[in-house]
Amino acid sequence: MGSLTKLEDLILSENQLTGSIPASLGALTTLQKLFLFGNQLSGSIPASLGALTNLQTLTLSSNKLTGSIPPSLGGLTNLVYLDIAQNELSGSIPASLGSLASLQRLSLFDNKLTGAIPTSLGMLANLKDLSLNNNKLSGPIPASLGALTNLQDLLLFSNELSGNIPASLGSLTSLRLLSLPFNQLSGPIPASLGELPNIESIYLGGNQLTGSIPASLGSLTKLENLFLLYNQLSGPIPASLGALVKLRSLAVNNNQLSGCFPASLSALCGNSPDGSARTVDFSNNPGLPGGGDFAAFCANGTGSCSSPNAPFAIASVAPVSCLTLSADLRQVTFTPQYAGASGQPISFSVVNELSPTTSQGPYVLNLYTDNPTITLRARQGNNQASFAYDWLGGGAVARRRP
Repeated sequence: MGSLTKLEDLILSENQLTGSIPASLGALTTLQKLFLFGNQLSGSIPASLGALTNLQTLTLSSNKLTGSIPPSLGGLTNLVYLDIAQNELSGSIPASLGSLASLQRLSLFDNKLTGAIPTSLGMLANLKDLSLNNNKLSGPIPASLGALTNLQDLLLFSNELSGNIPASLGSLTSLRLLSLPFNQLSGPIPASLGELPNIESIYLGGNQLTGSIPASLGSLTKLENLFLLYNQLSGPIPASLGALVKLRSLAVNNNQLSGCFPASLSALCGNSPDGSARTVDFSNNPGLPGGGDFAAFCANGTGSCSSPNAPFAIASVAPVSCLTLSADLRQVTFTPQYAGASGQPISFSVVNELSPTTSQGPYVLNLYTDNPTITLRARQGNNQASFAYDWLGGGAVARRRP
């Protein structure tokens, strides 16, 4: 077969082919499409395939291939589609794949790949689909992936990834699907995720995320699925989530949320706008009314922040902006949201930052990044309330001063 020097398309997919991929295929230098998926091929991927510089599509998925991914595949400069998923490949992802300047889809899922995600993948400017899920990848998610402005689907779930979710992912303006569950990710949910204008689904469940739910997520007008379950999230439910009227599924169960249900969440009771069933789950949050009984809230307002029986509290904080003044100094603008408030004036202050004032806000503070959490205090009559506001990691929307 290696003598077919003018062959452009070789399509042998979904047969019952066995044995190894012939190294002689590397001699088919005019080849543009190589489809071998859905067979029973075994052995390693020949390094000689890296000589097929005219190749645009390479699909080897759903076989029994073993060994590592040849670094020589990084020389396929015209490659648009690379799918070697659902095999038994091991070893690390070659950094050379970051040289595939024309690549639009990279599918490596359902293998046994280990090691870190190469930072070089952030150079794939045309990439639309990155699927690395169901492997054994470890280390942090590279911040360089935030440069993939054409990316629509990012699937990294079911690996062993650790560290924080990079704030740079908020720059993925074409992103529709962000799927990171079942890893070992920690730290706060970046407020920058609230700047994803086309996002439809966010899956972050089954990690070790901490801090509060960013109020900025309420800006995601196209969001249909938000899964934050089985983490260690704390603090109040942002009232801004009530603006997510297109939601079909909201799962925040099995966290450590506290406070009450903002009245705005009544917009999430019942079906979604197209009539389909909507699922909202706040269960197993001991600090919420009824442990997170959203059905009771929808039925009769039980646990609502606007209930006359609700205790006076700072229920949440609505961030307005966060301007970068210097490398370690930010100008933060925010407004506290109260529960159980009466018509009496409220005296508001910030420990070591703002003296008591009856101004209703928004409040503007210049804060250093080594002080990421500030303590808010409020008094109404004889009632007092305090709130730990993680302005750097969990609430403020970062923007640079023009």
